[in-house]
Amino acid sequence: MMRDDAGPLRIDGLGPDLVLVDRSTGREIPVELRRRARRRLDAETLASIRARDARLEARFAAEDAAAAEAARGSR
Repeated sequence: MMRDDAGPLRIDGLGPDLVLVDRSTGREIPVELRRRARRRLDAETLASIRARDARLEARFAAEDAAAAEAARGSR
């Protein structure tokens, strides 16, 4: 999602009623918030999600380490 000060839409209110406001026209766009029914995950899907999360965590850790190394190298 974009920051509130960028882009064509602005979030006007949070709570039970969410309203997006078109910055160019000022038109309010009500958004209905509904909870989706949860579905049960089978073991294979859950394992896939956990593996993806682990890969992302490893990637982020590597990026953080590279940035820290670059910062140390530039000093």
